[in-house]
Amino acid sequence: MEKQTPIIFLIKNKTIRLMILFLMKITRALRVRALAWYAGGKISYRHTKLLLIFACTMNRFSIRLLRCVTTPAHKRGN
Repeated sequence: MEKQTPIIFLIKNKTIRLMILFLMKITRALRVRALAWYAGGKISYRHTKLLLIFACTMNRFSIRLLRCVTTPAHKRGN
């Protein structure tokens, strides 16, 4: 008999994946905007550096969230 994955783990995994994708999307937008604003002269180098450090921190947090995702157990042998 094959072991079923509980529905709670599937919901948790899906929620964490969506959070990770959302955080990575925000990180990318923040990096692109910070560099565009700096190139346009709207913000200073110091502000750009702070925004990029914040984006890097968000990216690290989203990667650490990946550790919370449980992978399904694969059936051994055929």
